[in-house]
Amino acid sequence: MRSTPALASQTLAAIEALRFVVERFAPRNITLPDEPESARMLRVLGATEASQAPPPEDFLEKLRRNLVAASRSGRIASLPRKELRYAPWLLWNGKPPAASLPGLLSALLDQARTSAPTLRRLISAYLRDFDPRATGINDAATRIRKMLTRTEPRFGPWRNAEKEVRLFDPARGPTALADRLLSDERPDETLARYKLNDPMLANGNYMMAVEDSIRAAAPLLLRKQTEPGLQRILRIIEPAGKLRFPSRVGDTGQALLRAWLDSGPEPAPALQQPVREVLLRWLGDPRLRPQRWAALGEQEIALMRRWLTRASLDLFFRLIDQHAIEEHWRYRHAFWLAYLRKGAIADAWLALGPPGARLGGSNTRAGRGLWAAAWAGCYR
Repeated sequence: MRSTPALASQTLAAIEALRFVVERFAPRNITLPDEPESARMLRVLGATEASQAPPPEDFLEKLRRNLVAASRSGRIASLPRKELRYAPWLLWNGKPPAASLPGLLSALLDQARTSAPTLRRLISAYLRDFDPRATGINDAATRIRKMLTRTEPRFGPWRNAEKEVRLFDPARGPTALADRLLSDERPDETLARYKLNDPMLANGNYMMAVEDSIRAAAPLLLRKQTEPGLQRILRIIEPAGKLRFPSRVGDTGQALLRAWLDSGPEPAPALQQPVREVLLRWLGDPRLRPQRWAALGEQEIALMRRWLTRASLDLFFRLIDQHAIEEHWRYRHAFWLAYLRKGAIADAWLALGPPGARLGGSNTRAGRGLWAAAWAGCYR
């Protein structure tokens, strides 16, 4: 392989990164064993790739104790720069959050003005631990916005994000980014442009705030009866078919159902069915797994049960219509649907014997795995 100046420069930078990691974190009394050159280079490149990750937790907690002691003794302003370089990772988490220590944030922001690594850590900590009400978050955002006027390419993605969606405006940034993602055909590409596809940031507090804005916008978007609107929501909150924040599934379920909690029209079947299916996939059937639906309100649960009841009735009469000879089934269908609209049917499910299950089809949710005599219902 022929060497180039750029490759040589990258190799030297990788070696320096490895030397820093070893000198900073390796115990002094341990001698590294001999290893093949190829293995050593892989380790060097790995250290380079991980250089933006925070240090180990025990190191950070020791640093927190040192900063607390320095703050109590009034020594924050006189701390050497090297003592502050990893402090951004502590600003808005743990006890106490380092941003609450008198004098620390101003010293750190001053250092970020002339230190690109400190600024990068400050940006990452801001996005990972974001809280619009946190101490010092506005001061940090102001300093970040000023520093993004630099021309270094490494800050280009965040500079674009600030220009396009005001990423570093604590009050408006998450909502602006949510609106942008909801209007994008490929929101994953937008997140990659802003470096928010990094695993640490993709599941950080800033993206959770963005999702909160998406949940707030969901009822109006879905009330327009658009199935594409649902798909745009899911592309953001469920990348790769998996919820970004599983702990917020209750809030997300509420957001998807909230559009129809008032006395307005029911969603069109083309929209109701995918909403119903995604909730069943996340939470299961509320009639069978009520504990998983406990995070949602009573109104949301009642609405979902009503949808499932209607789906069971529709499937039952669809099967009957295909095979019944007597004309009166048409009138029975209208009779039971009128009961359902009046709220007189509390619950219904389809129970099929083997012939009925085959008629229902193996892919129907109501017909799959149910073995009994006929249709059953509960009345108020």
